[in-house]
Amino acid sequence: MEKKNMLSLLRKGMFMMLALLAAGVMVSCSSDDDDDDKAPSNFEKPKYEADAAKFTVTDGSSEIKSIELTEAGNFIIRLNNTANYAPKTEKPLARLLKKNIMISPYLAAEADKAATRAEIVVWSDILYGKYTKTGDNEYTLDGYGTLTVVSEGGSAYSLRIKKTDGETVDLEANKAGTPESGSMTDNLCRTWNIDGFRYYIRINGKTYFDETSTSIEELTEKLNKWMQEMDPDYTEDDSEVLFEYEPKQFVFSKSGTYMVLYTNDMLAVSTWRWGDQSNGILEYSWNPDTFDDSDLSGEAKIEFSNNKLFITEGNSESEDGITFEVASVIILSEATASGR
Repeated sequence: MEKKNMLSLLRKGMFMMLALLAAGVMVSCSSDDDDDDKAPSNFEKPKYEADAAKFTVTDGSSEIKSIELTEAGNFIIRLNNTANYAPKTEKPLARLLKKNIMISPYLAAEADKAATRAEIVVWSDILYGKYTKTGDNEYTLDGYGTLTVVSEGGSAYSLRIKKTDGETVDLEANKAGTPESGSMTDNLCRTWNIDGFRYYIRINGKTYFDETSTSIEELTEKLNKWMQEMDPDYTEDDSEVLFEYEPKQFVFSKSGTYMVLYTNDMLAVSTWRWGDQSNGILEYSWNPDTFDDSDLSGEAKIEFSNNKLFITEGNSESEDGITFEVASVIILSEATASGR
């Protein structure tokens, strides 16, 4: 293999996966042959698994679009307008993304910055916090108010919200369906904190770079150092990673919600389903209406070991007989009861 060809491939694609890591993006799956022998996991049932549900409001004129109670005791509220919460500002694609990088989930959040209250995170049309069950079908949404849920038969429900400012809101809603059931679903659907990131590069099956770190910034520094050793003409200006958008927490729910919380309290909500649960292939889409939009959907490999979640994402291409593979692994552990 000619070194100039290898360096050309590295320059074309190596930082793409780091940019995706920083954004919490899931892209096409790449399995890691070195990690086939995973240790067993034994997850406890989440505290609020029996209460978890997503309610989609049927009145389109309502301020509230949907309310979701997750298995781990988090609530996610989607709004139809954001006038009373956070300002909206359009973010041009060109300013945020490099060419050939899949659209990042934070583009779905149009607010220029997050509004953080004592017990609740607000980003554009998304409100996120913790809830506790106070009675039969009654819940306290920390920092927001109380919620009472009444079944009307089938998937129809009545919701009564008493906000902290004294306002009472009555809503009609439908309960969302759930993804394919199974042990993988049970293990996945909880709240996860990010422990670290792994990144590796392989060329023609040989590993040239394989490092793990607790931060994407540190991982990039290691990658920069390695590239400088490989290519004297390389400079750190060749990399473009948006560290301000580094993810810190993931939420997966049995209502098909996948949400990312970032270090700057930005929020982005996606939807997910199993492509092949038996092999841990998860499909996602940032378009809630379809999984067929190639610009906004993809898949990732889900694995569990020692009660940790490993999400593997990768990309590969071939040129002049050289196969270049880059992959990232996000390493997560279940959020504690004291965490958000």
